[in-house]
Amino acid sequence: MESKRDLSISMARTNLIVLFISIPVVTAQIGLFVMLHGMENLEPTWSSVILLLLVFLGVVLHELIHGRPGMQVEDHPTSAGCYVIE
Repeated sequence: MESKRDLSISMARTNLIVLFISIPVVTAQIGLFVMLHGMENLEPTWSSVILLLLVFLGVVLHELIHGRPGMQVEDHPTSAGCYVIE
């Protein structure tokens, strides 16, 4: 008889992990850009409102695309499910 071991991670924990990983990466990228090009090149190309709107819409679309499969997990609606057969 096969038994399954639940290896799912809660979405809250996943979001915290991503947050702590992404902040240093973004900071390093901005720092590298400033070192190479200087502060004067940090002016936005477009209107700041348009840029923020596009970023917001992109984030919402991204989350809808990736959240869709997670909604179909029956036992753990707020988890990224993974099972290992032992």
